[in-house]
Amino acid sequence: MNRKTLINLHLISASFFAPVLVIIGLSGGLYLLDIKGENVETIVYSGDNFNIDFSADDRNKETERVLKAAGIEHSFDYTRGNSDLTITRPTSQTHFMLELKNSELVITKREPSLIRSLIELHKGHGPTEFKWFQKFVSLALLFILISGLFLGLTSPMLRNKTIVISGAGVVSVIILAML
Repeated sequence: MNRKTLINLHLISASFFAPVLVIIGLSGGLYLLDIKGENVETIVYSGDNFNIDFSADDRNKETERVLKAAGIEHSFDYTRGNSDLTITRPTSQTHFMLELKNSELVITKREPSLIRSLIELHKGHGPTEFKWFQKFVSLALLFILISGLFLGLTSPMLRNKTIVISGAGVVSVIILAML
């Protein structure tokens, strides 16, 4: 591959994925600043536990059966939880938390704020299709970084700057990771 083609691929990839990478950086930064957004929670059912077994082989079918028995129509991709708690996913959208408390079932509708939705997407708790897109984005990010570094190192005008700046980045990561 010649240099001009690599530059074009680098530019196209960086330009196409820039909005996603900005959102990833923003949501990660907000999370680290302890700005995590919130879920508006509404209890939509409280009562008999329907003889629920959240440790069943197929937690998704069990969750679907319980929601339907409680009169709640909700489609979801999958569930996460334990023997007393199940949460429908994706949690980046309106979802439900089913919780066994003593002999009572409590179903809570959870509606995430925009910030909470972005953070949930960042954490990989979005729709299945979006998780596949995130995997592709991670590969694209690696390509963008590696191709940019390669282009800088192979350019006589940029080689020294690239070496110094990349070296400073490596040293910074090592020092900060050891603190």
